[in-house]
Amino acid sequence: MITVRLSGHTGSTIDLRETVTRILQSIKETEKVFLDFSGIVFISRAAADQLLKEKKRLNEKNIEVVFLDVRPNISEMLDRVSKGTPQTDISEPRILEIHETHKIISVLSKLFHRSA
Repeated sequence: MITVRLSGHTGSTIDLRETVTRILQSIKETEKVFLDFSGIVFISRAAADQLLKEKKRLNEKNIEVVFLDVRPNISEMLDRVSKGTPQTDISEPRILEIHETHKIISVLSKLFHRSA
């Protein structure tokens, strides 16, 4: 059994896939790994994705991975990544904004062409 205190390797944030890979690829011979998230206040979407991939890889080697002391925002990110859910859906407002801009340009174009 191994306990890895993540903040000892990353500080209070986990931003990069490479960081997760570096930490977890060093784990070889054990039956269970406890990943201690105490002190971690943020995990990026990319790092969360890599963490879940590394967890799966370790599980395939019959190494159980247990998360400890996970803050709600980190748990939510891991859950979203595992479900493939976007963090925020900003595509619709952007499309709507472009569509509305197009309408405005179209109306202005008609107004200017009438007066010319």
